[in-house]
This record gives sequence, structure tokens and C-alpha cells, in this order.
Amino acid sequence: MPRRYRKSAHFYPNTNSIFCSGYKAFHYLCDSTFDTMIIHATFEDFLLFLYVHMSRSDSNYDPKEMAVIQEKMNGLYPSKVDFDKKLYLTLREYKDFDKTKLTELFVDTVTHFKAGKDKEKIFSDLADIVKADGYVQTSETNALESLKKTIDSCF
Repeated sequence: MPRRYRKSAHFYPNTNSIFCSGYKAFHYLCDSTFDTMIIHATFEDFLLFLYVHMSRSDSNYDPKEMAVIQEKMNGLYPSKVDFDKKLYLTLREYKDFDKTKLTELFVDTVTHFKAGKDKEKIFSDLADIVKADGYVQTSETNALESLKKTIDSCF
């Protein structure tokens, strides 16, 4: 029986990639029939997901970290975007996402968007989020280093 997606799913045959919109839909994307997992329509949406991932690496949502993320969103999105709604939906996406598939998601998405030229800026932004609450926990350092290794492995 075919899987049903909450919003929409599109398979791109030329790239062997799948894109799915909607906060619940991507939960079902990792299927052995697809070679890659792409859940974000834009690189900016992926960056926001990364920012949320990094803020969550210490197992809580600190208001100072959320403020830094919203500040970073000003540079990512046009002013007409509802930042609060966008961040809320991304938090829900992250919460519902199967964390065992994060590495696969990161590798596939970075490769898909060819984000190698932006990686130093990405790491700088992620470090700003980690430092936002005034102290850096070991779990945050480990998450940042793991993410650096994962992204570096793509290039």
C-alpha cells in the first residue's frame, strides 16, 4: 500500500531526491526506494532547521538562543515572512523528526544545495547560537564538532 503524506511529496527522478513539504510529511521520507532525503524546499529552511538542532543540543530551548535564531532569520528571509510562525513550524518539524536520521538528512541536504562555500558562515552562526546563553555545555560542543565533521565529509 502506498504511503500517504500529510502535505505533498515530490520525487525528482533526475536527482533521485525527494522533497516533501509539511511538518509531519517528512517523518515518513526515509524510504529504501529513494537514494537521498531532502525535506526542505530552500537552503534557508534547512539552515533554520540546523539552528534549531544546535539550540536543542543541550536538551532545552533557551530564550536567548531563540532570540539569536530570530536575529539570524532576519538575514535569511524577507521581512514579509512571519518569523514567529516559521520558527514555531520548524521547532515542530525538529521535534517530530526521527533523530537517528539526522546525519543522513544533513549530508543529503548539504550536498543537494551545494553549500560547501557557505560552511564557515554556517559554523559561525551555529557557534553564536551555542554561546547565546552565556555558557557552552559539553553536549553543545560535541554536537557542533559532529556537525562539522558531517558537513566536511560532503566535500
